[in-house]
Amino acid sequence: MKRSVLLTLAFLTALIPSCDRFRQKGALAERSTTATLRAGDQAPLFVLQQVDKGEVDLSAVLTSNKIVLLNFWSIDCPVCWIEMLELEKAHQQFGAEGVQILAVSPNSLEELGTYLELESISFVLLADAGGQVAQRYGIEVLPTSLLVDRSGKITSINTGIFFQLKSHLAVLLETKTSGE
Repeated sequence: MKRSVLLTLAFLTALIPSCDRFRQKGALAERSTTATLRAGDQAPLFVLQQVDKGEVDLSAVLTSNKIVLLNFWSIDCPVCWIEMLELEKAHQQFGAEGVQILAVSPNSLEELGTYLELESISFVLLADAGGQVAQRYGIEVLPTSLLVDRSGKITSINTGIFFQLKSHLAVLLETKTSGE
């Protein structure tokens, strides 16, 4: 039964690869100042509020020698909910190896708190209610994920569910162990 549900969700995800929720929430109404980032660019630094746990500073996370997965998502995006379950699995598998998942949402802290009451998510959820961080990253559709290496450079950008996430993380982690 569980397998058939997952196969159905995977099939639906292929039909609906992403959501355009940031614009619908008005968080990215001003597109003229949006940066276009590419792999190899430095990730713009930010500080955002975490649900019930204070602020998270990307600079501090990178200083702690972590690989960062920035995932831009929304509670209003059904595809994002599916991906959040996969991100939780990746967090469980790679968190102890130095991978930090930061999920950035245009939803309020209260909305994110309600979401956490429904779902068992152990990685960091950040509120970007005004959409300033998403705008700096050029996010137009959800979900969008960016992998950032230990030096703060973006190594990959993925729109839609990040099916190759685990293989990308394995490569980044191998780079560390092989002496870069």
